[in-house]
Amino acid sequence: MAITVLGGEPATRAMAAVAVARARQTMPELGREGRDIIVVTADSRGYDPASSLPGSGLIVMTDRPSVVEAAAALLMGADAYLPVDLKPSRAAEALDRVMRGQTHIEPETAEALHTMVMLAGGLQPNSRALQIRLLLDLRSRGWGWGEAADSVGVDARAARAWLERLLQRIRLADSQTPRP
Repeated sequence: MAITVLGGEPATRAMAAVAVARARQTMPELGREGRDIIVVTADSRGYDPASSLPGSGLIVMTDRPSVVEAAAALLMGADAYLPVDLKPSRAAEALDRVMRGQTHIEPETAEALHTMVMLAGGLQPNSRALQIRLLLDLRSRGWGWGEAADSVGVDARAARAWLERLLQRIRLADSQTPRP
């Protein structure tokens, strides 16, 4: 099975490639079976997940992790969002899960996503915010969008639309914050 690293800035792409190589050294059996993986760096502008090989896993790697970027990666269909400096053993576990068709979200990322939704809870009725939190919790445990939404009893498209609107609000607020 192939792991292909694509990306924007050459330095970030190189860091992602090194992270994948170290993960492979940690888990030599990695990639002997399962699906191919496309690793895209978060600074890749205009990457279209539909351009990936059908059935491939998609991992977004970054040198500057952020909750907004993580949410955006999940919304575009990434199976994992990982920092390039992740411990090789944890990166190997993530790659292995994605090769087996599962989602992998680091616990810190899942917690940050939960916090983001909790902070935004006042923007939606409490029941809706609770549903979104539960949906993200299931996603962080490796469930797909569809099965998590069905389990929570929400429409997957509506939940994704809500998260997209939330991300737009956060980006707008962030762009209006003066920088030192």
